[in-house]
Amino acid sequence: MPLPLHPFYMIRHGETVANKEDWFSGSIDTQLTDTGIAQAHSAQRIISSLTDKPDVIIHSALSRARDTARIINAPLDLPMIEDKDYGEMFVGDWQGQPRSTSIDKWKAYIDPPNGERFDDFFDRIKQVKTKHLNAGHRMPLIVCHGGVFRAFAILYGIHTKRVLNCTLYRFEPKPQQVKFPWQVTYFDANGDEHIAEDFQI
Repeated sequence: MPLPLHPFYMIRHGETVANKEDWFSGSIDTQLTDTGIAQAHSAQRIISSLTDKPDVIIHSALSRARDTARIINAPLDLPMIEDKDYGEMFVGDWQGQPRSTSIDKWKAYIDPPNGERFDDFFDRIKQVKTKHLNAGHRMPLIVCHGGVFRAFAILYGIHTKRVLNCTLYRFEPKPQQVKFPWQVTYFDANGDEHIAEDFQI
């Protein structure tokens, strides 16, 4: 079993300068744009209205995730845990370069020159998620990066599309589904919950 079967929420950070200008950020500490800040406030309202609210927020050490987490947490006042292992994949020579120059290699899982190997990145995410899902939290909210969603999916042989900024996802264990033992849903801008078709086998 790739991961412990424990429920959690996960959300990608708000839009950054790198997202807006369409270049690879990787481990570069690119800041939220005004749009990204607004997206985080929108996510805050959705999360604050949930019946089943998170009991802890875990975020990467990169400021785009940390700042998104702080905005979300403002009315909730939950414990916050920073973990650098939730950071985005270090993409070496691709960092700071237009996505168009290497996106085909990225999609094909070709390791970036002088960067983190995909297998090492996937293993890092597996280890950190295992740690926090076994930590005794009732319903953690993980604020992280698009690559973390991708790594989660690839552990089960699923290839997902790019996850949108500040879209909240809920992961509920479904152990009877042997190949992919999760039900994955997402919340739209109105706070309505839908099945995430990307995360289906």
